[in-house]
Amino acid sequence: ARRPQEQVAATAALLAALEDPALPATVVAQVPAALVLADATAALPRLHEIVQRFRGPRELRAAAAHAISGLARELDGDLLDALLGVAKRDVDVAARHAAILALGELAAKSGPQLDAKLAATVATFQFDGVQGRLRHAADVPWHAIAAGLFARGGHPLAREVVARLREVADEAAALDARAAAMLALGLARDRESLSRFRREVAGAAITPVMVNAIYATGLVGASAERDALLAFCRDSADPRLGFAAAYSLGCLADASILPPLVDALVATNSEPVRGALSRALGEIGDRRVVPALEGIAFDAEHPDPTRERALAALGVAAQHADVAWNAPLRHALFAGTSTPTLAFVSSLF
Repeated sequence: ARRPQEQVAATAALLAALEDPALPATVVAQVPAALVLADATAALPRLHEIVQRFRGPRELRAAAAHAISGLARELDGDLLDALLGVAKRDVDVAARHAAILALGELAAKSGPQLDAKLAATVATFQFDGVQGRLRHAADVPWHAIAAGLFARGGHPLAREVVARLREVADEAAALDARAAAMLALGLARDRESLSRFRREVAGAAITPVMVNAIYATGLVGASAERDALLAFCRDSADPRLGFAAAYSLGCLADASILPPLVDALVATNSEPVRGALSRALGEIGDRRVVPALEGIAFDAEHPDPTRERALAALGVAAQHADVAWNAPLRHALFAGTSTPTLAFVSSLF
């Protein structure tokens, strides 16, 4: 579909797959992401219809909400109404969370040009969600992440959004809400929160808040913290910390740290950390890392999940024109195109 002369036929084939009763729901649910990769904006009405109807398959409805945020160029009133309907009332948790994130991403994509009334509606919805005023307490982390994306777009309301997120990060009673707010501040690129992240990372107890503060450190681009992040990769006894630090190093996109990253890859005894380091090396995209990644991917002594991550890293490294750390936010919801992906971020909760 990336070939202009093939795009119409490819889009038609993908739309037909959405209606194919012979395909399992888990397979059909991959089609919306393929439509995004094809930049098939003609599919938006069909995806919009899937999101609006309150019936399954649930995997497809969540994927369609993600795809709308990838294909739509901006947030308009119709999209806002459709996504709000799902985000507020849907009984399907996955679809509800996808719609919440889609609202945040589309607001970010629209940026300062987002209509003031629409922006106020989105901001109020996310504020209420972050503060637990809506029906579903389990949605709080997703509201926080979406609020962080909203702030990332640079709308005039961003300053107020960030202020609310700081309050949640510092004062919320629930650990998952504080952890999500930390991550959201990273997504918002709130460099003023670096002291907040450092304080949490220096804590004695390993909590979700600490782990997400490590992710946030990379998301804000805190290159000065790279030695501390490398130390987590090499030395931490808890793989959660090393894993988060490796992803953060990928976010920093600093090719000068390739040698110590490869050294950490060899030194760590943790398979999860080794897998995350492989991915970080791939995201940085320097072809000098290919031999190290091949050594992991094709070594049967390593467990399959680590080998699969190394293979994925090789695939990312091969796409030298796709600089994942500054790619448009429309890619952030799909595995393999951003570090960390929002799909990965949401899996933390």
